[in-house]
Amino acid sequence: MSELHLNSLEITNFRCFEHLTIEKLGRVNLIVGKNSVGKTALLEALWLYAANGSPFVINDILESRDENAYVKLNTKNYDSRDAAYFESLNYLFNKYTFRVGSGHRIGIGPVQISEAKLEIAIEMFAEQPYPGIPNSWITVGPLRQDEFNTLSNQHNRITIYKGDKILQSFTADLAKSSGGQIFLFWKFIPANGLDSKQMSDLWSSIILFDKRKTVIDALKNIVPTIEELDLIDVDSAPIFIAKLSNTRRIPVRSLGEGLLRTLGITLALNNAKGGGLLIDEFETGLHHGIQADLWRMIFLLANQLNVQVFATTHSWDCVEAFQEASAENKDEEAMLIRLQRKRDGTGIEVVSYDDRRRDIATRQGVEVR
Repeated sequence: MSELHLNSLEITNFRCFEHLTIEKLGRVNLIVGKNSVGKTALLEALWLYAANGSPFVINDILESRDENAYVKLNTKNYDSRDAAYFESLNYLFNKYTFRVGSGHRIGIGPVQISEAKLEIAIEMFAEQPYPGIPNSWITVGPLRQDEFNTLSNQHNRITIYKGDKILQSFTADLAKSSGGQIFLFWKFIPANGLDSKQMSDLWSSIILFDKRKTVIDALKNIVPTIEELDLIDVDSAPIFIAKLSNTRRIPVRSLGEGLLRTLGITLALNNAKGGGLLIDEFETGLHHGIQADLWRMIFLLANQLNVQVFATTHSWDCVEAFQEASAENKDEEAMLIRLQRKRDGTGIEVVSYDDRRRDIATRQGVEVR
């Protein structure tokens, strides 16, 4: 049995999480809870952690919620587009505020393992002349509070720490440039699914490593007559075509959103070997009758490929399907994780359901949404 990439999770100062602790994670984790308790935010935190705070992932997260609109609008209320961008980063910090250079950081990582903790800070740096070399400059920083306004050419930078080491530090210009190479064996499927380019890239890897049969077998859970799958290019747009047993060829999208959703999940999972898969609103487009079979496939491949899976849901049908599939698979532990507001209104807390408690919850209809 492969070791989990994360066996626990602690998040501080990120979005709605002032301090969230999940003491135990499983191979496959389903996150439930009411609206606005941070289910998507938890996936975003995991995405940032897996990406080591990549500027491209930060930008994609802001883009997905229209939170970097500042940089696309008239910047008359800001000194520069850079200042506007750093203002938009407020959305990532708990209570929508940060103080440059104050040690106010986002923290993400396993519980109480400081050297594995990823931290994201907005800090002040300065450009100073390099001694002895004309027209050469050196970056100095991060600056202490007592150095603010004492050095010239100051500017903000996003600084990424891992433990006590700086992994990278970058300016707004780099952070705003989306579309960088995402290196990871971690895949993120948003609630509205993957776009055509992402699906095409994942399919190319499937073909390269001869995993086509695994994908087709997963699709047969929804359309049993599927025999083959191809990707064609129409006016520079990739389109998936399924061949059915009656010899018909038909666009996958015309067979329903459920099939397209299953295709995206299966492609991503097969490309996440040795990493993780993050799925927002798992049940989107999926009929409740096929969800248990899809979960069975996820449990099987997650085990075989050493993939840790995190998914969110609003659906009780999805919870029941998850429990049905996990009860049949004892190779890896599954966890049901409920996010809820604390009774005193001070933040978000976690209720975790292991095998025994999850079985009781589903049999008695305990509210986990």
